Amino acid sequence: MLSSTFKVSVWTAAQRPYAIQIMNNIWPSWRQDLLFLRSYSHCSVLPSGEVVKDLTDLPLGYDIMLVDDNPVNYSMNTKKSFSVWKIRPFVCGMRDNELTTVMDYVEHSVINDYPFST
Repeated sequence: MLSSTFKVSVWTAAQRPYAIQIMNNIWPSWRQDLLFLRSYSHCSVLPSGEVVKDLTDLPLGYDIMLVDDNPVNYSMNTKKSFSVWKIRPFVCGMRDNELTTVMDYVEHSVINDYPFST
């Protein structure tokens, strides 16, 4: 499991009850496995009304991979040399394998000892 090798956190712009419902479905042991789960209340709202995740307060000393579909989050959070994985937005009713692709990359990086950040 990913959490036995990495400190995994989930930061979502979703409301907390919805985020918990999704996590219960896709990762039943998330409460034991995750470092933290942050939801909408931990996000920033820009003057334009757009909700973004400001990750600038995360601790230093980690290789951090940001997986997101919002270009504002990429530009806002790459200042700390995060590796960014730009995924396609989720469309309800369509098959989504974005996180599986990310996991394949992570496994390949671990096997070959590649860092996530520069």
